[in-house]
Amino acid sequence: MKTLTALVLVLGLFSPVLAEASTPKDKTAPSVVSVHIGSNNANPAQAKAGDKVTITFTANEKVTPIVLVNTHAIFVKARNSSGNSWDASYTVGSKDPTGKVAYLLTLVDTAGNISLCSSVRLPFIGFCPPTDGSSVTVIKPTAPVSDTVAPVIAVHANVAAATTGTSTPVSYALPTATDNVDATVTVACLPASGSTFTLGTTTVACTAKDAANNTATSSFKVVVTATAIPDTTAPVIAPHADVVATTTQESIEISYELPTATDNRDSEVVVACEPASGSAFVLGTTTVTCTASDAAGNTASSTFAVGVYQEEITTPEPVIYTMKEQNDESFLCGSSWLYCNDDDKLSFVNGHDINKLGQETNQAIIDLGEGSTLGGGALQSITIARDETNLVTPQHIWFIMIRCYTEAGDACPDWVEAATQESRPDLAIKRPALLGRTDIIAEEASQRTGNKYWTANFSNPPANGQNFNGSPVMFNPSYRYELVIDDTAWDVGVYGSESLAEPYWVMRGIK
Repeated sequence: MKTLTALVLVLGLFSPVLAEASTPKDKTAPSVVSVHIGSNNANPAQAKAGDKVTITFTANEKVTPIVLVNTHAIFVKARNSSGNSWDASYTVGSKDPTGKVAYLLTLVDTAGNISLCSSVRLPFIGFCPPTDGSSVTVIKPTAPVSDTVAPVIAVHANVAAATTGTSTPVSYALPTATDNVDATVTVACLPASGSTFTLGTTTVACTAKDAANNTATSSFKVVVTATAIPDTTAPVIAPHADVVATTTQESIEISYELPTATDNRDSEVVVACEPASGSAFVLGTTTVTCTASDAAGNTASSTFAVGVYQEEITTPEPVIYTMKEQNDESFLCGSSWLYCNDDDKLSFVNGHDINKLGQETNQAIIDLGEGSTLGGGALQSITIARDETNLVTPQHIWFIMIRCYTEAGDACPDWVEAATQESRPDLAIKRPALLGRTDIIAEEASQRTGNKYWTANFSNPPANGQNFNGSPVMFNPSYRYELVIDDTAWDVGVYGSESLAEPYWVMRGIK
């Protein structure tokens, strides 16, 4: 009530001054837009003697303000160049009344219009409390409480340290302490953290003290033990001679002895190399890195080279061997490949018979047996002999074939690559029935010795460059084969065996 009365009295004192303002150009008085009040106390809603209270307010236009707080006219300071926002501050005095701080704002705009408002409700005066709900209450400081309770200091664990000498600095964390009044408590220990402690056990005494000088103590032990001098010397690793190897491949597994190593302390030293012994080394030079490690983790390394070189491969000379033959020239079969006798087992047929190839021609067919009986090599050539006294056209040639069939008597499905018109144009003209067959190879016996021996070459490349399937011609051990000699309608006697009624022939292979 005293505050309200004082505000009214002050307002009465200022009224004559305000009344002397010039006649306003407009009739609208300024108004307060926002108000905030606070103090610099730890609790901004309270203030005690010596604390600073600040009122911040904003008007709706440029004004000249007069601010009264608890009957005091206080200093105002513009917060911007527009003149509509202001700060008003004052310091609470020891005789200021307690309770909520009340203020009176007087605003005069540039036209001389006057507006008055207060944080408390007064007759004929506007009401302008803080717009954000803030307030400041003046309080009296409380009398200090008598503190006679000692703080509580926490137990500190013992500290262990080691040294290679007779003493060592030891650092530790101070024990914590709490107090019933003070938020923080001072703790000090002796010997202090970081002090030098000698070998053995030292007791550290700690004291906690609050603001009222109440104290509490605790202690813990620092135990310093002797330790061995650390090993910082690396082992010594012996050099390793370079390794040389040869191979016919692109790489080779190489084993080597690990290099030896010694150490100033350890009797045994671990040695490891990379790439490891027994690894595959490729052609060229590879660096092997070896590392020796002692028990303290000290290491030493060395390197050596592993050279791998291509071994010169000596290709053996090919060996020509006889796969099968019937070389008895004691008997001469008659012309036109007629039967040499009446034995129905004879291989010769006349030109009016149909042979196994579906051809109407004079042929001799010889059973060669299973491929496993032919020596495992590649076919090189087949030579036959005829009557050299029969002087027919020497350009006439023989036609030699080998047919493959399974145990069941079927044509072999995969013995050779089938001939085509492009790969064998000679067959396309002379033996078109042989195109597309995977069970037959054929060559002309165009190479002759004198006028008696005629040879068909099946080697790689064949003499006439016409072999059926490419080379080498290999025999499947589980397939069966037969040799077919075709006289190509050349009525010439051919040598053979009277007992077997077969022509003279020699089948050669190459390994």
